[in-house]
Amino acid sequence: MEIIKNIHFNDEYIYYPNEKKLNKFIKDECIRIFDNEVARCKSCFKDIPEFTLKIRNMKTRWGVNNRRDNIITLNSELIKKDIDLIDYVIIHELCHFYEANHSKRFWDQVEKYYPKYKEARKRLKEC
Repeated sequence: MEIIKNIHFNDEYIYYPNEKKLNKFIKDECIRIFDNEVARCKSCFKDIPEFTLKIRNMKTRWGVNNRRDNIITLNSELIKKDIDLIDYVIIHELCHFYEANHSKRFWDQVEKYYPKYKEARKRLKEC
């Protein structure tokens, strides 16, 4: 029996020594990928206020924009999704800086930055 000391991948499997190391790896990957994608998506917008990005596991939402405190929270489970779905959620939350609700004006903003948002929403609901 092989003793696993570090996380490594083999085809579609992740081998890890313990839950603590796996959870740290996932958290680090969330930070790395989400920070990168937020910066990329944010560069397309004008007049977005500075905000804090938080990552946590959420049961019913993929993301939340707290406009009062300028905090965007992304669900850590997004790390398991395709990058285009992560981008959709980020764009969705960034658009809430323009429109606080889900009005037609909000969805027009989302569509401006992510034209295939309806397809992305459907794919997220199927998961």
